[in-house]
Amino acid sequence: MRKLFVFILATLVFAGVVMVPVANSEVRTTLGSFVEIRHEEYMNENDIWITEYLVYDRDTKLVYLYITDNDMMLSVTPYFMRDYYGEITIGLYNRETGGIDPAEPARLVDEDEVWDIDNH
Repeated sequence: MRKLFVFILATLVFAGVVMVPVANSEVRTTLGSFVEIRHEEYMNENDIWITEYLVYDRDTKLVYLYITDNDMMLSVTPYFMRDYYGEITIGLYNRETGGIDPAEPARLVDEDEVWDIDNH
């Protein structure tokens, strides 16, 4: 009887360990090179369902607002936000937190890193 109890307990623990990651994993929609952060659906004034996706580019981590009527893409625009100094900038996806951070303002770049553009 004790062996049966231990076997059942071990089976439940194993099933719990195996099933927890599956239950917590999120499946994100990909739209080309964009990965969904979140989306919202609503009906516009012409009674057409619109879906707004907040997405980030896999390569650059730039965040975009991707708007579609589910038949075709209507627009893609960078996600504008305010930085820590109150200036308008674009958002960058932070993979560690899953949030959106403001891009670094140009005034924080060292002068040595600024590119010279010559018009010869």
